[in-house]
Amino acid sequence: MKCPRCERPVDLGAAICPACLADVSEVPSAPSRAPAPVAEPAAELVAPPTDGVPAGPLGLDANVARCPEHPDYPAAGACERCGKFFCIRCVPDALERTSARCPACRDREKTDGPRGIGGWLILPAIGLVLLPVRLVKVLLADLLPAFAPETIDALTNPSSPAYHPLYVPMVLFEVVVNCALLVFALFVLVRFFQKKRSVPRLMIVLYTVTLVIPLVDAGLVAAAGLPGVDWGTQVRETGRSLVVVWIWVPYFLTSKRVRNTFVVP
Repeated sequence: MKCPRCERPVDLGAAICPACLADVSEVPSAPSRAPAPVAEPAAELVAPPTDGVPAGPLGLDANVARCPEHPDYPAAGACERCGKFFCIRCVPDALERTSARCPACRDREKTDGPRGIGGWLILPAIGLVLLPVRLVKVLLADLLPAFAPETIDALTNPSSPAYHPLYVPMVLFEVVVNCALLVFALFVLVRFFQKKRSVPRLMIVLYTVTLVIPLVDAGLVAAAGLPGVDWGTQVRETGRSLVVVWIWVPYFLTSKRVRNTFVVP
């Protein structure tokens, strides 16, 4: 302790300061320091149960997607063909790739037959590329000239020999239908070369539409009593469309190349 007058250290229990002879008997001694608490060892963290699934080397919990082939490893991606999860043991470079296939699908590729736009699939690809060109030619060469001023005047003037009250509505119907078919054909063309999974269904719809539209068009013209239907040409076009449907619809339904090529979701 210290002397309250000269602040020099004084022995504990002394009554007089040896330096200034001041009475220090009433000076309280410094409180003793309590021993520092001893930290208890931290409790060991135990992973919660995962319904019988082992936590694995990475300590995964039940909410982490796992590889079905290696449950101790997290999923590094999903197969672009079947959607099944895989890990870095299944596909070692999975973290460096934007898309990959699981080992089962890679094994099936060796035995499932050809893939890619080749073989007989080239013919539908060529026809799909040429279809928009043909539709644009029909619009520019056959339908749009009907809207020239002299043609419109001849078709809408009751005194004109070419007048018919249904001519203009039929031409408008043809333009709308061909424009809609052109847009749909371009959409299918893009999906085709993207190798989307929906391509076989889209191609079947496209083949069916190209068969039905000419028949509906000829039926409306005949029902309205409009002249100008070349039934010989109509029969040939219908027969050609029937052959296309008969060949390519079963092809897109059963071909291994189609099944192995159009796999992108």
